[in-house]
Amino acid sequence: MLKKLLLASMAITSSVALAGFVSLDDLDSKGMTLAIAPSRVSSRNAAKRISLFCDEKGFVVKEGESLTRVHSYDTDKLFRAADLKDIAKYACFNKFKISKFDNGEYSVQAQGELKGGGTGGATFGVFLGQALVWGTCHSVAGVATVFGGPTAGVAVETAISTASPFIEAFALKVSLGLGIFFGAATGPV
Repeated sequence: MLKKLLLASMAITSSVALAGFVSLDDLDSKGMTLAIAPSRVSSRNAAKRISLFCDEKGFVVKEGESLTRVHSYDTDKLFRAADLKDIAKYACFNKFKISKFDNGEYSVQAQGELKGGGTGGATFGVFLGQALVWGTCHSVAGVATVFGGPTAGVAVETAISTASPFIEAFALKVSLGLGIFFGAATGPV
């Protein structure tokens, strides 16, 4: 596992933001606060400058000069038991959605959580793609051989051998697409 993670979209702060590479081990330290970059935060009211921070107690929203702690029950289930390392990793690839209630409190939800990781589904999709393309090509060749007479079989098999690199290229594209589709469809939510 990498000991350092480039946090281009965030900084670790205690009183002053640190730039560059930050060790994930430093996130275990008490008193550290994770400042989440504005590009990773979305809000319905984009006109106001809202900043999001996280520490060992949870999330804090800064709007203007006021700081408001987000209650744990107003935080997405994904973040309730997560430590700062997990939240930093999440912020590298996904966004946080902030909603403000009428009473002035905030809610922090996960936004853009991608499904994926279903290795069984991805494997099925790859084999299905290969079988569809090659099965179709050989089925056409078999039908042409049956109805084409005694010399058609040799001609069709020669044509398939010649076109094999192109068929394989097409089969790889189809199997990759189906692998991604079934992998995403069967992955964790």
